[in-house]
Amino acid sequence: MTAPRNRPIPDDVLVRFAAYFQEHVTWGSLHIVLDDGNVRDSDVAFCQQYALECGDTEGAFLADVLAGCSKSQRLNLGRRMGYAQRLLDVADASTLIDQICGGGAGRD
Repeated sequence: MTAPRNRPIPDDVLVRFAAYFQEHVTWGSLHIVLDDGNVRDSDVAFCQQYALECGDTEGAFLADVLAGCSKSQRLNLGRRMGYAQRLLDVADASTLIDQICGGGAGRD
């Protein structure tokens, strides 16, 4: 696995995370990283493999994104999305992203 890039996650990809979370409230194939907070590279690799085995193409794509993130980015993404969804019950993914990131300000 390559070293984390520590680059901000683009807004269009954040929207995909939000949409995935709406469909899988416990984060589906990404559960151990984004819900449980296990953010090691080996945890992300497990999610990538699990998503592929389950035919979860969106989960596999998002796991690839997580592989390029820092551990703090991984932790923050799961916490922010989960917290916002649970408290606000936001139905629209783009609205959720705006509320979490404030137009991009909430990212590492």
